[in-house]
Amino acid sequence: MEELLRKRQIQFRAAGAVMFCVAAGLSVARILSTLTSDKLSATLSDVVFTLTTQVVFLLIIPFLIYKFSLKKSFTGVMRFSSVRKPDLFVMLLCVPLGVCCLIVTMGVSTVWAVLLELLGYNYPSGGSSYPETFSVWLLLLNIVLTGVLPGVCEEFANRGGFLTTMRGSFNEAQTIVICGLAFGLFHQNVTQVFYTFLFGMLMAALVIKTKSLFPAMLVHFLNNSLSVYLDFASAYSLPLGGFFDMVNYLLANYFIVAVILWLAVIGIGVGIFILIVRLSSKNAAKNRDKENGVKIVAAEGEQIAEETLPLEDTLLYKPVARDWAFYVGALVITIITTFCTFYWGL
Repeated sequence: MEELLRKRQIQFRAAGAVMFCVAAGLSVARILSTLTSDKLSATLSDVVFTLTTQVVFLLIIPFLIYKFSLKKSFTGVMRFSSVRKPDLFVMLLCVPLGVCCLIVTMGVSTVWAVLLELLGYNYPSGGSSYPETFSVWLLLLNIVLTGVLPGVCEEFANRGGFLTTMRGSFNEAQTIVICGLAFGLFHQNVTQVFYTFLFGMLMAALVIKTKSLFPAMLVHFLNNSLSVYLDFASAYSLPLGGFFDMVNYLLANYFIVAVILWLAVIGIGVGIFILIVRLSSKNAAKNRDKENGVKIVAAEGEQIAEETLPLEDTLLYKPVARDWAFYVGALVITIITTFCTFYWGL
């Protein structure tokens, strides 16, 4: 028992180091991006900033920290981060769930925007500018930068080893809230912090219930990519190009109808999530019957059974004060940068 708790303490500290590196790295990357924005084109600046933040700070650095601090193989890090084969039907259900998430997120972000304005936040002038003529390559590039990379890298950093570690010290509900809060603050932008907090909680619950990172990756990808496409569709009159105009028309002329439709989408999303949970529970029961208590051992002799599933509310490691050092550092950085975006209207 002592050996297991000691192992979880090391995991807790490693995950803290990951979150601190993510918070500090994203802050530095944002500052450098701002300082070099006038020297690079908007597209090139987005490419450099996104590749640096997503691939380096959210994928490579977390992987290396887990690998060397926990002395794991590549397979061991992947299993520790819940990178496991998903159920096909669960993945299919994640498609409509991703669509629902986009619509719900639009409503939440609209309400949040109104609250920020009431609090005195001044939205920066201007918005996304597109070339006069439509380019399918630019659309695909934006989907990669905004949909593919965040769907993979952000999930790996926020719902991978970090979630596994939190589940080793907190119960299921606490873990979901902690992961949501971390995801919201990690964006370091006051306009995004609230809806990403809610989205982060949903993705954490999805990973815990399905025991795989892939469903969350798919929902995250669809949510972001559909948003990118709708922006392009509106700018270039592509199919669904009138979606935002229709939403604005409903809000301006039939507000109650818009609210009812939005609540209906929430209901549909909740129903889909419940189906996913039930299907995942049935699959988990079948797998337990097949394994019948047999331990799974990795190629290099790593015992991974204790990490492959969200931990039960027993033998949870209770962090001591020094275990929180990196987490406090990450929290301070993200709170300061988020406040700065509010104060200066960034």
